Amino acid sequence: AKASGKNYAIELLGNIDLGKTFKLPTKGKYAGLTINGNKHTITFSGSSITLTGDLTLTDLTLNATATKGCAIKLNKFKLDADGATLLNCTTK
Repeated sequence: AKASGKNYAIELLGNIDLGKTFKLPTKGKYAGLTINGNKHTITFSGSSITLTGDLTLTDLTLNATATKGCAIKLNKFKLDADGATLLNCTTK
């Protein structure tokens, strides 16, 4: 992501294990990001996700495996997860 006012989209072709962190591009590098999961799962063990732009999750399962769960820090950005299942995640 390089254009601060642009929206980007990612379409998953399979399940993804990110390991420890779910990291988004640097703030100001994009306006919004849509992740279309195609009924797949993103798994990670980190305890937080910090939004750096608007985030839309569709047809996706977000699986946070950290013992205490995962806090999604909105940072004044919008999270649209109506088309997603957030396992072990809460928003702040």
